[in-house]
Amino acid sequence: MTEVKFHFIKAPDYREVPVHGAFGGILPTGEGMFMSVYSERAPIPQLTVSEIDGSGNSNELLGRREGKDGMVRMVQFGMYLGHDQAVAMRDWLNTKIEQLEEVMGNGDAAA
Repeated sequence: MTEVKFHFIKAPDYREVPVHGAFGGILPTGEGMFMSVYSERAPIPQLTVSEIDGSGNSNELLGRREGKDGMVRMVQFGMYLGHDQAVAMRDWLNTKIEQLEEVMGNGDAAA
């Protein structure tokens, strides 16, 4: 067996994002799957109205906010995975979850 060194180099557009969920499915060709990963947050208001006191401090007036209702799911990126890559990712996640549960003292949580 030959030994190979893998060097991890971050792409110029590398970034770290919180992940709150994912969605996707099997590709129409059946050759793999697509998964989009998203983060969730409350919507940022488009407009707020505040009172300014004599010292220049502002206080947002309750009920004087305009914007979207509900929650925002910001789709951060999408991934195409072949079967082998999906299985490898699943196995890696299972291993890391087991390690995390040991660290947290919840080793029996998955049973």
